[in-house]
Amino acid sequence: MSADWEPYVHRFHAERPGITERVLSRSVGPGGTPYGWLLAALPRAAQVVLDLACGSAPLQPPLSARGVRWLGVDISAAELASARDLGRGPVAVANVSALPLGDGGVDAVVASMALMVVPEPGAALGEVARVLRPGGALVATLASDRPIPARSLPTLIGLVRRLGTRPGYPGGSNMGGLVAAAERVGLAVTSDERRPFWCDVRTPAEASELVQALYLPGVAPERERAAARWLAGRTPLRIPVPIRRLVAVRR
Repeated sequence: MSADWEPYVHRFHAERPGITERVLSRSVGPGGTPYGWLLAALPRAAQVVLDLACGSAPLQPPLSARGVRWLGVDISAAELASARDLGRGPVAVANVSALPLGDGGVDAVVASMALMVVPEPGAALGEVARVLRPGGALVATLASDRPIPARSLPTLIGLVRRLGTRPGYPGGSNMGGLVAAAERVGLAVTSDERRPFWCDVRTPAEASELVQALYLPGVAPERERAAARWLAGRTPLRIPVPIRRLVAVRR
């Protein structure tokens, strides 16, 4: 993560805890939400699960309902406070590049929309491999720049014009080196897929929340508000939210 990105990401999550969960929870695609798609790839036998950069911990309730022993870690105290307010735990402040766990004690690691924003994805993957038992699984979802249907392009182009930039992430929109980085630390990638999801925007409040959920370093708040007003004027809309899911197994 560049020096410019790091303070932005910390400030974003301090000021907007839980916003990623709120937007993804109303994003739907084949089979449900992005959270459901992530969990569908998690081995049913996994009993001890680490949630990497867990944010407001949206995966905790369904995993706890399975009887899983769950632990969430995140660098953002504000996000973890949001998780605690929702009754989700246990959670701990931790750097994903230096996890406070012993070797080989975790059956699975889940990482929802996390790897493209951590400071050093390669170091984080090394820690994932260290804490996973042999045969344990990593299931991660990430933002993707595809698939996006042609019919959505006019709205997306109009939004970018009003923002003055495209939304982005520290790791880029594709993270093309992620599979190779995983393989280097002993994680064998077994699946790497992309799937379309759609976020319904029906009200000015939903338009504002969607814009606020975007990573937009350098964009003035006034410009964000203007873009949200423009989006609200076009409702109801279905905004594409393409997601990538990567599954890997510890050798």
